[in-house]
Amino acid sequence: MGQNMPAHARVTSDIHKTNELVDVMPGQSFLSWGLTFLVTAIGALVRWPRLSQPNEIVFDETYYVKDAYAILKNGYERTAVENADQLILQGRTDVFEASGSFVAHPPMGKWVIALGEQIGGLNSFGWRIGVAFMGTLLVLVTTRVAIRLIRSIWFGALAGFLIAIDGLAIVMSRTALLDGIMTTFLLIGIWAVLIDRDYSRNRISRKLSSESSFGGRWTWHPYRIVAGIFFGLAIATKWNALWYLAVILLLSLIWDFTFRKIRRAKKPFLGTIFLDSWLLTIQVLFVAFFTYLISWTGWIRSDNGWGRSTLESDSVINNWERILTALYRYHEQIWNFHINLTTIL
Repeated sequence: MGQNMPAHARVTSDIHKTNELVDVMPGQSFLSWGLTFLVTAIGALVRWPRLSQPNEIVFDETYYVKDAYAILKNGYERTAVENADQLILQGRTDVFEASGSFVAHPPMGKWVIALGEQIGGLNSFGWRIGVAFMGTLLVLVTTRVAIRLIRSIWFGALAGFLIAIDGLAIVMSRTALLDGIMTTFLLIGIWAVLIDRDYSRNRISRKLSSESSFGGRWTWHPYRIVAGIFFGLAIATKWNALWYLAVILLLSLIWDFTFRKIRRAKKPFLGTIFLDSWLLTIQVLFVAFFTYLISWTGWIRSDNGWGRSTLESDSVINNWERILTALYRYHEQIWNFHINLTTIL
């Protein structure tokens, strides 16, 4: 019967189905947000009490606690003196030499830890505040992402509850490490992409034309810009996030293609390539790149950051060229550090 329908009728039917899928999204109800805040509160209750315990620097906190405090005070990581951990536990804060320190990860995650140290001081509570906040926020975002994906308030709340009580998630929320921070930034970016998918499909249906070979264009994707910012923040925390960005870019193109196909564009693939891909590149990839670059502002403005002063010039324009060259060389060192890691048995 569908084959006998006029072309415009089939298009209208498909678009109504698309709109119906979007419009039944249950995420904006009082129950939806009530359950979201409930599971988030549960997550907070198992993350914040006795946050200062153990009152010591554990595992890789030895790197990030000091790096974060150096960034807070100087804008860049500095080399710590010998026995710096013991001195910090004794209440000392003058634990740095003048020289910059080589680091294996970008600065954004350490800025989050540094904000906690600004609030709570250089102690076990202070350096874990920011991470605990991000871990609690992760519960909320997980719930919202699950509701939008599954279209079920109850299953979304279950997903949030499971992450709220997950042992690994709790530990990563109570330790000054980067992984939990990166995960939260990533998931916020994914949430924004999912909102964009629904937001756009609900409006593109009134903009695109099935009579166009490519299906027409839709340029305004504000949530993709938001996604680009948070993917940039995630990558500026740990480079692992690059893989997720690549997958999201591909998935977004697939969604754009399928919608053009639903709209019965004559050449949906070409429409996706010529009308969607460059916008996606600007609104997500370029935004993520510039967000990442901005995260290095403290190092760029410094004189003593690792490798920062190896290239100098009196010319403003030439100096910027030299700064970016120095930053590129620094990234080469970070890259070589990661690919040359070996296991010691």
